[in-house]
Amino acid sequence: MPPKALSHVYVIVQDGAPTAAYADESAANDAADELDGAEVHEVEVKKAEPKAKATKAAAAPKAKAAPKAKAADGDKSELAERIEELLSGSGDSLSGLTVVVTGVPTDPNVTRKQLDALVTTYGGKLVKSISKNTDLVVLGASAGPKKLEQIEELGIESLDHDEFVERIGGGGGTKRVPADDGETGGKKKRKT
Repeated sequence: MPPKALSHVYVIVQDGAPTAAYADESAANDAADELDGAEVHEVEVKKAEPKAKATKAAAAPKAKAAPKAKAADGDKSELAERIEELLSGSGDSLSGLTVVVTGVPTDPNVTRKQLDALVTTYGGKLVKSISKNTDLVVLGASAGPKKLEQIEELGIESLDHDEFVERIGGGGGTKRVPADDGETGGKKKRKT
């Protein structure tokens, strides 16, 4: 059963400010009695006028978002071309690795879906969040500070997009983490 339409509401006002509204006058009076200096005001509820339906002729056409312009083949970056080339093949260079792709692609011709597809096409397990089981993080722009902190704390290898594509193209599925020297950024194998 639909709710009964109200013709009045009862508003409790204390120190010049409304504090509560009630559909029932006796409930509003009882509540006001418990507050110092509160008054009950009856307010008429006006029924909202229904909106006029727009006719098809009078209705303004909805604007459609312009489709994203794809770069002409000559405008593609080397990275985008290399990714497309790699996606047309397959391999196992990420076999046995758990990979997180995070941040925004730094190249406007590269999409997140392409990077995710590279992980799975080359044998990696794609996951969304970093954990102690993560072997590799592919970093884009605007990676969150919490993720960057986790990468450092857990000693997880991180690569930018160019390094990631090079890693796939060059093969090698061994698990690697940053060296502890802190200066050279060299890599060392992690025992699995």
